[in-house]
Amino acid sequence: MPYEHQQWKESQAAFIYLYAQATGSLLFLSSIISKDHSPGVSIWLHTPILTLLALLLKAGAAPFYFWIPLVIERINWIPCLILASWQKLIPLSILTKSLFFNYHQTTTLIILISLIGAVVGRLGGLNQTNLRPLIAFSSIQHIGWILIARLFRFTLRILYLLLYLLSIVT
Repeated sequence: MPYEHQQWKESQAAFIYLYAQATGSLLFLSSIISKDHSPGVSIWLHTPILTLLALLLKAGAAPFYFWIPLVIERINWIPCLILASWQKLIPLSILTKSLFFNYHQTTTLIILISLIGAVVGRLGGLNQTNLRPLIAFSSIQHIGWILIARLFRFTLRILYLLLYLLSIVT
């Protein structure tokens, strides 16, 4: 019976992960399509902001962190560590290398999201007695700090990202 229960939990985690990633991909593709085909869109559907929101969802950053604790507490340790570390590399590399995120509106939004992520990660991890949810909220908090480091020198953000990955994996 415990084996069947574990399989059920892993199936739930797979569905939640797939749903979150598919939604992020849909938003990302919509931002690419809206760049060329809709010149009169509102400020919240402007391509840099929509792209930013899509990448934040895919990385599990605040305010789109809802799926990270749900998935991490239902999976085994190796996928848990991969989800908390390596899975965030592609969205974060797109965020750090994107030149169109230098607009004032996205910089202010990134600072706000980073601060929300740092607070949510810290408060969410305070009452945790299980290690997996603690890793999940730590991941949410560190995504906020990595996004803040994005505003500074390239070497600082790469160093922080590498130290975070090293601390999760070891």
